[in-house]
Amino acid sequence: ATTLAIAAMVIWFDGHDVPTAFELFDRALAVSNSNVVALSNSAFVLAWMGNSEIAIERAQRAIKLSPFDTSNSYLALAVAYFHIKNHEKSREAAQRAVEANPAFSVPRVLHSAALMRLDRRSEAIAEAQRVRELDPTFTIRNWSVTVGIVPEIFSLFADALRDAGIPDE
Repeated sequence: ATTLAIAAMVIWFDGHDVPTAFELFDRALAVSNSNVVALSNSAFVLAWMGNSEIAIERAQRAIKLSPFDTSNSYLALAVAYFHIKNHEKSREAAQRAVEANPAFSVPRVLHSAALMRLDRRSEAIAEAQRVRELDPTFTIRNWSVTVGIVPEIFSLFADALRDAGIPDE
């Protein structure tokens, strides 16, 4: 099940083949509906596809099953809550993801976006600067290539990040 879930994630990230990715996630969860990798990875993809309710349910289930391996689950929650405009819960989830992996730029990107939408501008800008310190090549455009499959979802983040000082190019 774990191998199927990892393959699904790669297919979604690299090929943007949504139907195949979800077929593999479904197969992984059919083999083991408590597989944390399948739950958290599928939650992340579901969140970016705009299926926030299912994403939240799967991410929360993954956290309950494995409270020490939560980074992807919190990333999924941050995206899903941001999409449904619960920016405080998005901020909390992104903060937990930052705590789990402080050297990874993506949790900080999500944290910055949530802070910006909570009108915590100076904190959002500071977090965006940390993103650029961790990854000087990080741009909205580069990130959109990876997760911008549904433009309506991605644009919510892009607008907040632009406001925080993340460059488009």
